[in-house]
Amino acid sequence: GNADYDTVFNFKGTYSAGQFDRLYISLLTEQLSKTAQQVRLTEEASVVKQRLNDKIMKSAIIRAKAAYKELANQCKLGQTAQKERQVAALSAAKQAGSVALAKINAIVDPYSKIMKDTKVLKVVNESPDKDLINGKPPSRPDDVDPGPTSAVPVIKKKPKADEGFGGAEPEPQGA
Repeated sequence: GNADYDTVFNFKGTYSAGQFDRLYISLLTEQLSKTAQQVRLTEEASVVKQRLNDKIMKSAIIRAKAAYKELANQCKLGQTAQKERQVAALSAAKQAGSVALAKINAIVDPYSKIMKDTKVLKVVNESPDKDLINGKPPSRPDDVDPGPTSAVPVIKKKPKADEGFGGAEPEPQGA
């Protein structure tokens, strides 16, 4: 990580306000002195890095799914071998299943360790996207009907003739 961030994040002592003001002014001056091209290059590098991280994550998911399918297949083979009392086939399925499980663990363990890191947990817990990060679908706080989704206007039914304001209309008196 960033050494300056780690120092500030892990600092338990006290500093005078003036030291923070100097740090803030120094960082602000550094950012404002950048040219538009430097900012653009930094942003482009950030986007490229994020795309690479996305590809790495997708690749890890694909590899984990493939290893899971292999493990499930070996489980079925092992169950069949057990029912048929084929010791050699059962042993082979168990060994192949162990290899598939080791592949899954090698892929998943780094992500599991990251999510146990206190700094990462703090960032996730303070994030406005906490529920999304934890796998919950996004929800709108107000379930307001967005209205018609068509360009054709909605025409409401007219009340029936006998459903006037006062109920049934009086019938004309015949002579």
